[in-house]
Amino acid sequence: MTEKNKNSVRCRFRILAGDLIALGPGKVDLLESIDRVGSISQAARESRLSYRRAWNMVDTMNRCFAKPLVASVTGGKGGGGAKLTPTGKKAIQIYRRMGKKADTATLTEWKTLQKLLHHQQAPTSARDGADDGGDDDGRGDDDGDDDGGKKIIARRVRQR
Repeated sequence: MTEKNKNSVRCRFRILAGDLIALGPGKVDLLESIDRVGSISQAARESRLSYRRAWNMVDTMNRCFAKPLVASVTGGKGGGGAKLTPTGKKAIQIYRRMGKKADTATLTEWKTLQKLLHHQQAPTSARDGADDGGDDDGRGDDDGDDDGGKKIIARRVRQR
């Protein structure tokens, strides 16, 4: 069986509003979950976030944008919920389109950089696949360094 090259690049943006992260990869994933399930609490469970963390992320997004991205749905037979507003849906589309354009725009540089990397092999033991304790603190804000040979992630930050 041929080993697939595990090196990859993915451009990810953090949209800043002052000191706040108005939109980033985790927030967009949460918005997509809310759109799919119609509930912040269920979306939090899907995303492995506490309800409080998910609610704080939604609150930050809603405060940073001119119009809210998520609206509450008042209770009824099944209780309340949440839904994306048109602005929320548009924000996801724009964010995903930015990522695709950035990936395409950096393809030439990525091919050159890839030649400088070690070929990544599947770990042969648990020790080989262990996290190296590098810059990844579990919050997804590492600086793109190789975190244990898992993925190479390039990130760009765009200030509003």
